[in-house]
Amino acid sequence: SKISLGDGPGDEEFEGELGKYGINDGEFIWPTGLAIDSQKNLWVTDEWQKKVIILDPNGKYIRSWGTSDIPGLDFGRPSGIAIDSDDNVYIVDSACHKVQKFDKECNPLLQWGEFGTSHGQFDSPWGITIDKAGDVYIADHKNHRVEKFSPQGDFISSFGRFGNGRGELNRPTDVAVDPDADVYICDWLKNRVQMFDKAGT
Repeated sequence: SKISLGDGPGDEEFEGELGKYGINDGEFIWPTGLAIDSQKNLWVTDEWQKKVIILDPNGKYIRSWGTSDIPGLDFGRPSGIAIDSDDNVYIVDSACHKVQKFDKECNPLLQWGEFGTSHGQFDSPWGITIDKAGDVYIADHKNHRVEKFSPQGDFISSFGRFGNGRGELNRPTDVAVDPDADVYICDWLKNRVQMFDKAGT
């Protein structure tokens, strides 16, 4: 059976669009990641502008913030973003090889990571997700793995290793976790999605 999503190409449940090209309030140059908080506000990372832009459910601009707005904040290339059940915001910085955690008022809470190959270190991290227990998963792009951390940034486990076979990764870009804690990873250079159980197998 067929399901009709619209009268023609481009009509498939389209509800509108938010933002446009530019550097003014609510505008984007290079939007990369997005997440939705408990109030249904949309948080968007913009790598080019090195900031996070927040829009309400109707697309109205609320605020933006970046390196110039928060003392001590250093955004190199904010990419992945995720929001936990308490509306804490986690942002992956691909250029600075770290993860930063903020409260819902955008106050810094903690950060972890640095350039390297050991557990807890990153090389151009990209995607991020949070499971129902609050643990954080980071797609560590050039280290060819996904690493799992506690909400406090403590290393828990790692998924994948470099290669082209089953269970191996080549430049992973994003990660998701289902209610059973199975882990899904976008394996960029191998044009596939791989699934691991919570034990990493």
